[in-house]
Amino acid sequence: MFMGILYPLERQIILLVCRGKIYRCSGSSIHGRKRSIRCNRSLGTHTLYFPRTDTVEPTTIPLAGIHIKKHIQQKSEPARILGIISQNGNIYQEGLGKKWEARAEYWRHPTPELREQYKSAFAPQTIIGQYTFGTEPGSVSPDGYTLDIHYTERPEYDEIQSDLIFDYQTNVALYPAFQAYLREYQPPLLAVWGKNDPSFIPAGAEAFRRDLPEAEIHFVDSGHFALESCCSEIAAYIRAFADRVERGALK
Repeated sequence: MFMGILYPLERQIILLVCRGKIYRCSGSSIHGRKRSIRCNRSLGTHTLYFPRTDTVEPTTIPLAGIHIKKHIQQKSEPARILGIISQNGNIYQEGLGKKWEARAEYWRHPTPELREQYKSAFAPQTIIGQYTFGTEPGSVSPDGYTLDIHYTERPEYDEIQSDLIFDYQTNVALYPAFQAYLREYQPPLLAVWGKNDPSFIPAGAEAFRRDLPEAEIHFVDSGHFALESCCSEIAAYIRAFADRVERGALK
């Protein structure tokens, strides 16, 4: 879902965090590396792009923040992080939609029955709904959700994903750490969110201003995976933001 936005933005976006991978844009090619956060000195300054993708992806946001903070503390170079871009990537309690109330109860009182109930999240129609809810009919290509449905056929997929649903509570517990990173270093931040996302609602984007008063926030008429239907619109916001960062207009 995010590859379509990489190519028009490769000059602006140095690193991208998506689906647990770090992508580095270099010339006309994209290089991926799994499960590691590295701030390579040879890359110079970075603009980091955190797109909102699936249930797994939100963990990369605070994880990246913690690793980046550790790096810049060690190197004493907080200015190397030029900016952060969030597409429905939530790090605030008020950004959690109503479904999270039930999940929080599950985290407090887990049972085998509830674990089995949440496996409905992996049904084909549920996955299609995650992509299409809140979007204009016909605006979402079937490529993304067809691939995701294919992945559900892998051995033990439902058990692995069920573990992740339960473990997401550790990500929520990390929200304050990432907020503290924003308050301390005040990086320029652009949030472009699908306003119809039932999982991570607009209040989560607006909450960035609590820690970053100058945060730039926009909403597009889309849902959870806003890049699927509003890629060009989001790319325009990113391009303008990156240009301002590079000119030094945003500090």
